[in-house]
Amino acid sequence: RDANWSPDFPTAARAALELYAISRPAEAAQVDGVIALDQHAIRFVVDALEPLEVAGQDQPITGENVIQAARQAWAPGAQPEMEWWLHRKDFYEALLQGIRGRVERGLDRDDLFGLLRASRRALNERHLLVYLHSERGSGIAHQLGWDGAMRAVSGDYLMVVHSNVGFNKANALVQQRLQYTVDLRDPLRPVATLTLTLQHTGPGESPCNQQSRYGPTYEEMMQRCYWDYVRVYCPAGTQLVSASRHPIAGAELLSGQDRSGEAIIEPAEQGRAAFANLVLVRPGEAVEVRFDLVLPPGSVVQQEGGYAYTLLIQKQPGTSAVPVDVRVLLGPTAALRRSVPQPDGVAAGEATYSLALDTDRTVAIEVARLD
Repeated sequence: RDANWSPDFPTAARAALELYAISRPAEAAQVDGVIALDQHAIRFVVDALEPLEVAGQDQPITGENVIQAARQAWAPGAQPEMEWWLHRKDFYEALLQGIRGRVERGLDRDDLFGLLRASRRALNERHLLVYLHSERGSGIAHQLGWDGAMRAVSGDYLMVVHSNVGFNKANALVQQRLQYTVDLRDPLRPVATLTLTLQHTGPGESPCNQQSRYGPTYEEMMQRCYWDYVRVYCPAGTQLVSASRHPIAGAELLSGQDRSGEAIIEPAEQGRAAFANLVLVRPGEAVEVRFDLVLPPGSVVQQEGGYAYTLLIQKQPGTSAVPVDVRVLLGPTAALRRSVPQPDGVAAGEATYSLALDTDRTVAIEVARLD
């Protein structure tokens, strides 16, 4: 939590190693790398090896019940606060011991291939990240996209990063949708609009209170207000023209000070321009967050008789398959010559794509000018 603010996992992993080394002698702080995983990755692995016998659990753990079991084990119950705090995540240690015991008892061919498929899915879908010190190992992980690095590509680039800064679990009940409209009618000056829709499906609390406090159950922590620090990463040279405002009253902020709600320009990350805003989403509420952008000229490559445009949308690790709608405005004097993937619709000088961000997605087109 304290190390992973950077959306570039190798950067976050190095920060984690620095924090790990602070309280340990040098010889104890020598590690080969850092592995990060989320509950989806755990569920994939358990699903491949189920049922698992886990210490402290009355019933076998399966892919279907592992997340609920973890949430129930997290609940404080009648424990003294400090004792609960120190042991609130003991379930995962017991679960890993159960997985280890299952592996050491021997895997047949189906078990082994199931475990390999689960691991590969977790890696490909960014639920499992690997940072390695070894040059060869890190090179392989980077080439396969398993190191969670911000990808260096030419053309247009988009990565949306959400951070729950509300001291709760509310993001588990927030549904996201992303719409990216890029206007190429003047390919020498491409512009884009990014719209994020955040829908809180929880029953909710009132008023919103951005304080560090623990509830009696994991589910109660999910049903609180969602303070989302949204960051948008774009190609270097992208300009923020305008953005939606999201004012928040001081009574709903830890600082106690009113927030006017304007978007800000963040420091660049891995050569990417960055824009951000703090958004409050109350239970039962839907909020739209908008960024209007002017893309750098290099986002479009001029060709004989037309141009080419490529967009890479990089998935934020640890998130589900966020639906993404991409609209590319070509104008009436242009025709789509080639597209990967095929658009879901082409009409009135516009190509549309409906994607699911279960992994990184790329849209690449070639356009012919008809005038």
